[in-house]
Amino acid sequence: MQVPQVFKTTSSSISFRWEAPADTGACPVESYVLYLDDGLASTLTPVDVETIANKAYLREHTVTLDSSLAGRSIRYKLGVVNEIGE
Repeated sequence: MQVPQVFKTTSSSISFRWEAPADTGACPVESYVLYLDDGLASTLTPVDVETIANKAYLREHTVTLDSSLAGRSIRYKLGVVNEIGE
């Protein structure tokens, strides 16, 4: 899968966009999981799980950031879930 792209940022949000995996190995995508850290290179934590889960058709999502993250570099990762797992 290609790396998700940041396509818009504001002082309080980051918008991500991604393409579905080109090859699913005959195991269709069921869901995505978006992870962010706290800007201190800590553990990546799933965000907006209820909004993203079980939406295989989803191709973009905007995360509202807590004001404590202002000025920090945020790491992110997108996980893909199929019937086998993430």
